[in-house]
Amino acid sequence: MDLENYKPGEMIIKFHPVTAQADRNSVFQGLNLEVIDQLTSLNAYLVKTPGQFIEAEIEMASMMAGVLYAGPNYTVRACVTLPDDPLYGYQWHYPQIRLPQAWSITTGSSDIRIAVLDTGVDAGHPDLGDNVAVASGYNFIDDNSDTNDFNGHGTHVAGTIGANTNNNEGVAGVMWDCTIIPVKVLGDNGTGETWQVASGILYAAGLEEPYLADPAHIINLSLGGPGKCEVIEEAVQKAANQGVIMVAASGNNNNSGELLYPAEFPETIAVGAVNYNYQDAPERAYYSTYGPLLDVVAPGGDGTGGILSTYFAINGNKVYKYSCFQGTSMATAHVSGAIGLMLSRGIKPNKVREILHRTSMDLGEEGFDEEYGHGLINTYWAVNNVQKIKVLVGNRNGNVIDSVWETKIDLRSQAYEIEEIPGGEYRIYAWIDVKGNGVIESGDYLAESYLIDFYEEREVELDLILTEVE
Repeated sequence: MDLENYKPGEMIIKFHPVTAQADRNSVFQGLNLEVIDQLTSLNAYLVKTPGQFIEAEIEMASMMAGVLYAGPNYTVRACVTLPDDPLYGYQWHYPQIRLPQAWSITTGSSDIRIAVLDTGVDAGHPDLGDNVAVASGYNFIDDNSDTNDFNGHGTHVAGTIGANTNNNEGVAGVMWDCTIIPVKVLGDNGTGETWQVASGILYAAGLEEPYLADPAHIINLSLGGPGKCEVIEEAVQKAANQGVIMVAASGNNNNSGELLYPAEFPETIAVGAVNYNYQDAPERAYYSTYGPLLDVVAPGGDGTGGILSTYFAINGNKVYKYSCFQGTSMATAHVSGAIGLMLSRGIKPNKVREILHRTSMDLGEEGFDEEYGHGLINTYWAVNNVQKIKVLVGNRNGNVIDSVWETKIDLRSQAYEIEEIPGGEYRIYAWIDVKGNGVIESGDYLAESYLIDFYEEREVELDLILTEVE
């Protein structure tokens, strides 16, 4: 019996339905128990015990006539994991994609390697350095191994993906544990050329000299340009054939149609940006480029709230800072980190895109649309590879549903017809059981109808709206 996590001095007793009240009272009196509360429909009682250590009382109660169950009043907690980083409270963008719930499942792994093709990374930043593999990086601007960042963009992107987290300093990253490979393909002014980007992609994938001994699992491309280049296209194709996942920014041009390259290439996962817009549903950020090849959206921020992350050392004087940026670059970093969490859970790279599409939260028009792609990423659903909505007929018993009929439908299903319900009084439930453990808990989504009498043949039309369980 697990007696490590319970409320001392309290226990729960459940009686057989036919046990008379006098016999129940006899149990309470015999063990010197005080009734605190009861659940009549369950024949269950919450009782106060004479002492704090309840193991003996539980054992004795279990052997008494009429008692079906005796056990602790266990402690339960919300299925979220929050870091102690002092600036985490300003990172509104993480709850938006259900990261606290996802962190209760995984915080990543240093075995997951993410190449950040950008302006470099300030690996000396105390809130970043532990996750940056400086020795694995390369500078394709100056053709050397110096990947220091004198612009700030790459450091900001890297911090969102994998800042040192739960270290009581600064900000949190999407991944608490990962290996970031800095690949400098943009200069100190934030611009580069297609040749350097193609070189960086091939390098990160372990396909071109100087060869990277341990190639990246993910390449983050928070960059892009309007021109299609066959050299980059072929580099993307070769990296994809190696199983490398490439995540690319759609662009900040606020237009519809063609995304920036390389996001427009179908081998990449193209990411658009949404804003804060609390307490309403997030909306496409005013600058975010969109189109038919957009995969998903993620927080990119706007004038009402930027994305807080690490920033580079000003003028090399090691005065480390944090800064708010906005753009599809920031959204892309969120998706790269989310994919890293998925890989750390053992999800196969060739399944990542489909799972991201399926588990994203629908925004805009129903189903896929060009402004939001398949929707806003839901990291908690993604790391759990959520596949179906349960539809059940029955009644709720605490945090479980006792069903007389059930089925499963696709996450994107909008309507379903139920037939041949057994006679009785039941509720109809729609439930996304994220962990698939049959228990309603924080992070799940649930909709519940009113009590319906099905003793007689009848038709009922219901509009059930799933809401998140807190």
